[in-house]
Amino acid sequence: MRGRIARIALSLPVLIAAGLFGLYLVFGFFLVDPLAKKLLPWIGENKLASRLSAQQVEFNPLTLEATVTGLRLAEPNGEPLAGFERLYVNLDTTGLSRWAWRIQAVELEQPRATLTVRPGGKLNWAALIAKLQEDKEPPSDTIARLLVDRIKIADGHIEYTDANRPGTPFRMVLRPLGVELDGLSTLPEDRGDYLIAAKLPEQGGLLKWKGDIGLNPVASEGELGLEGVRLPKLLRVIKGPRNYEMPSGTLAAGLHYRFAMVRNPAGDDVPWLRVSGANLVMEKLALAPRGGGAPVLQLAEARVRNANLDLGSKTVDVAGVSLIGGKLAATRNVKGVLDWQTL
Repeated sequence: MRGRIARIALSLPVLIAAGLFGLYLVFGFFLVDPLAKKLLPWIGENKLASRLSAQQVEFNPLTLEATVTGLRLAEPNGEPLAGFERLYVNLDTTGLSRWAWRIQAVELEQPRATLTVRPGGKLNWAALIAKLQEDKEPPSDTIARLLVDRIKIADGHIEYTDANRPGTPFRMVLRPLGVELDGLSTLPEDRGDYLIAAKLPEQGGLLKWKGDIGLNPVASEGELGLEGVRLPKLLRVIKGPRNYEMPSGTLAAGLHYRFAMVRNPAGDDVPWLRVSGANLVMEKLALAPRGGGAPVLQLAEARVRNANLDLGSKTVDVAGVSLIGGKLAATRNVKGVLDWQTL
């Protein structure tokens, strides 16, 4: 019996399988990181017209866990575009029974993105977008079959600067941004009213989205919805100069949008956006001077109905605005300045 087992173990098919498995382990444990560090800069230069690098890339071939640390995407001159401190992905083979890729968990820590509109209207991402659009193959009308059990994005950071304006450039920073999502499926039989329904832990609400996204050309169309967002927490995310705060208030909104990067007569790719049928409701809203003081404005409900925006034609129209249960207060100091003038 032992001799038979030994003969099977030393047979050519078993030795080939064992050798291939050994090579797979060596590749996963020892070769993924050095290969990734060589491949990422090449991808950045040749496919993204940018610089792309990572501090470390790890892959466990036994548990199918991958971790990328310190990824950085930058313009050729070194100006930052995006990056993150850590990305963790845990793959699962059970999705093969449904002919789909299955991911147990995705964790993204400290993602960062920088959006800058330079003098003349050119976006700092223009070179990368133009490189992506060099691919003349027609875009696929199918979406990858994907199942994700859990997605967590923590401590996100978005910085926006508009230097295409007279005077001092406008700058706004959004942080911290976070999303927690349980259950994402692109399978047709699983798609309900919304493809994504994500918790916003920093803002205490729910974000819903359904639609389509394309990279060649860069375009997206869909519907967005917000429910139960707490305005005081939302305002703390927006890091910008202001002299007011919102002690209370909740926000709900819904809209349909179309977005694309289009080429202007100068040959630059610029964003185009159209929003239609936007509805917004704020409840129990209060506005007060920053640093303390009685509210200068209180509203039981504020509602905006059927608003439309066209970035191309720079037009905005609103079907209706209603305010219910409003209270307005104003105080003038000894110098004759109203508190409203300092907000």
